[in-house]
Amino acid sequence: FEITTGRYHTLLVDDSSAYSCGSSLCGVLGHGSNTTQSGAFSRISFPFGLTVVHVSASHNHAAFVMQSGE
Repeated sequence: FEITTGRYHTLLVDDSSAYSCGSSLCGVLGHGSNTTQSGAFSRISFPFGLTVVHVSASHNHAAFVMQSGE
């Protein structure tokens, strides 16, 4: 379990799945350009076969590291 926060958003990784909530300035929530905010954690969809192992956030960004090293 890993959790990190940006200015107005929170991201977490649990059991190889990533979730986000908060304000989606610059698309940091990872739910597409139509989502501007989320009051509850929502799972972020990644392409099939990618497994999330680490997450980092800051002011207006989010970054994920996959098991493959990407």
